[in-house]
Amino acid sequence: MTPSLATAAIVGLGQAGSRFDEEPRPAIWSHTGACLHLRDRIELLAGVDPDPEARRRFEDRVPSARCYPTLDAMLACERPDIVCLAAPPTIRLSAINRVLGTYRPRVIVAEKPLALAESDRSQIVRACEAQGVRLLVHYNRPLQGIYRRMRSELAERLGRLYTLSVLCPNRVWSIGSHAVHLLLYLANRPLLHHQAFALPSLHEDGEQAWDLHCNFADGLVGRVQVCGPKHLLLFEVDAIGEYGRLRARGNGGRLEYTPLISSDEYVGYRVEGPTELLYASDTGESTFVRLWETAYQQLAKEAPAPTDGPHALLSETILDGIAAVQERVA
Repeated sequence: MTPSLATAAIVGLGQAGSRFDEEPRPAIWSHTGACLHLRDRIELLAGVDPDPEARRRFEDRVPSARCYPTLDAMLACERPDIVCLAAPPTIRLSAINRVLGTYRPRVIVAEKPLALAESDRSQIVRACEAQGVRLLVHYNRPLQGIYRRMRSELAERLGRLYTLSVLCPNRVWSIGSHAVHLLLYLANRPLLHHQAFALPSLHEDGEQAWDLHCNFADGLVGRVQVCGPKHLLLFEVDAIGEYGRLRARGNGGRLEYTPLISSDEYVGYRVEGPTELLYASDTGESTFVRLWETAYQQLAKEAPAPTDGPHALLSETILDGIAAVQERVA
């Protein structure tokens, strides 16, 4: 059973921690906003940030919470059930070590990426597992209703699945990390082999661009395909199987099913039939809220979440390999 009210602290009160909600958006877009939305389940005890302005804005938003300039100062006074690390990934390992060296929270929530070095990620996952702490990483696509629905429809609608493709803008860690994580989530079977292809003409903001091809168990072919520079905000998924096609379009806005029917013109071939809209996303849907709902559920030691530490570790290890390939190409 989950507790009637869980306690939480947010480390890092910048954009994802709190200040994204200062921008005009149709949905809650920060960890602070999610906790306030779920105040019937989560009590936000504290915030941590070295920046006085970030602390001041947080205190204005959450007058009941206590604010600290350092993680160590917070740990000297608080023992929250859930610790959220929205500070930069460069300090992620040291922050988790300090938390686990002080006490054992029940859940740790981290922004993505989990860490920039594979050794750091592995240490984080092992340390949390050793102490029985549930670890969630904010890869947001599996938290969206459209992709949860898509995964449930794949086998039911398509039969044998042939290809699964994710289309996204460039930048390997900023956007590509979400695409890889989503591909693994939707494939939902062991990855046997993968290969990356460098796209140097689409590198941007100091980040690489690449296409990724994967072979999964049962013969499924997976792809991540870069559509162009970052201002082309196209994020789509296309799944083709024995009986039809599922497409998540409009940047996660709608899920469409198109059956494959016998062709009247080409004997022995199947072509697309009429398309059916299966799902339309709510513009007010918040993956931050869904993440914190998942964190609350993890207090009851329920089944592993699709955004847990091991899932993040696999995705980011693939990204490391892609980066290594591109360095050799360069």
